[in-house]
Amino acid sequence: MLSFLQSVLQIILVVFLLLITSFAQTNNLIAYYPFNGNADDESGNGNHGAVMGAVLTEDRFGNPNSAYGFDGVDDHIAYPTLLGSSPTALTTAAWFKAMQTDDEGKILYHGDNGEFQLISIGDTAVGAVHLPSNWYFMYATTMPNNWHFLVGVWKQGESYLLYLDGNLVDSISVPNEPLLDVGPTYQPSIGSYNRTVGTYFWGYIDDIRIYDRALTVNEIDSLFNEGTTSVQQIDAGVPNEFSLNQNYPNPFNPSTKIEFSIPQTSLVTLELFNALGESVGLLVSQELTTGTYNYSWSAEYLPSGVYFYQLKAGEFIQTKKMILMK
Repeated sequence: MLSFLQSVLQIILVVFLLLITSFAQTNNLIAYYPFNGNADDESGNGNHGAVMGAVLTEDRFGNPNSAYGFDGVDDHIAYPTLLGSSPTALTTAAWFKAMQTDDEGKILYHGDNGEFQLISIGDTAVGAVHLPSNWYFMYATTMPNNWHFLVGVWKQGESYLLYLDGNLVDSISVPNEPLLDVGPTYQPSIGSYNRTVGTYFWGYIDDIRIYDRALTVNEIDSLFNEGTTSVQQIDAGVPNEFSLNQNYPNPFNPSTKIEFSIPQTSLVTLELFNALGESVGLLVSQELTTGTYNYSWSAEYLPSGVYFYQLKAGEFIQTKKMILMK
């Protein structure tokens, strides 16, 4: 009887994992580099980057070892070819802070099986896709030495759109042509063009995402505001003890709320981990006064699966499980 029950549980687990894999595929996130201490791809597709000279540094929130700095000379991060077959839509997104220079710096470059890139030149950010008939470029005005969020959205036969800091800043119609395959000589790279040629980026890069679909305006806005949602105090009374509640709703898609209580002023961190125990996001990192708090969070950028959220406050540490089902 016991072995029968074990077999049933194993079957249920296998079916659950298959469902999770199926849900993950609908997200179409083919590469995600949050740079949380390394250049690993957190999309689940294993497209990990190889760091060549770039150095871990603070991200836009001041979190240490959460972005990479590039020297503009030869620093770059090599990553694999992402497109097995030519997609009919593509979204490229990255946070960057460029230093004041008139030299062209590649934030993101991809050539094999489809050529596209994000670029910074002085006070201008550029998104570009290469189709058989021509290059198609979009432009945005930026402020050097400031963090910006750049997103390019291409739909075959329709349009190419460029967003800066959540706002649509440029658009152009494009012909019904696929991305041009320029061959394996043009290898994908973060911070440089083809890894070994000039136009190296000088500054900081973080949170690169590449989808083989077109993100919506709401999705882009959600990514731009990710991590900036303030923690709301819902009760200023003094709790009896530290506590972390189960997120609600759970399972969820894609938004949920996490409530926690702290009985004394503390440096609070709320961190998210995947099923392998790898950090995929620091949701909260700030000093909070006594009270009960609510944090609203959207997992739009993550694939379906089991995740764990951990609260640290003083010597208190507690972890709970959540399930994202898209």
